[in-house]
Amino acid sequence: MNAENFVILILCAGATLDDLLYERQKYHAVMIDMLTYNEQVDYFRYRDQKFEEGGDEVSLMFVFGKNDSIIVRNEEDMRRVKGRLHRGEC
Repeated sequence: MNAENFVILILCAGATLDDLLYERQKYHAVMIDMLTYNEQVDYFRYRDQKFEEGGDEVSLMFVFGKNDSIIVRNEEDMRRVKGRLHRGEC
């Protein structure tokens, strides 16, 4: 049985809603919220403020395209996302 991932989905500029739905199903993600990427937003702060209790159980999921997403669960995941954001991939 696959575990469900509770996520805030962040949709990058090149990704479509079909990509989002595909990635959500692929990772058994339960979408708590969906945002379009904005470089001005601190997504960790947003998550912590929105989910004061249990915020650690909600992950961020950046969807770059079909078969191209990252669920941020640890520092390594965050480094990968930051590298891609720095290169303008979102």
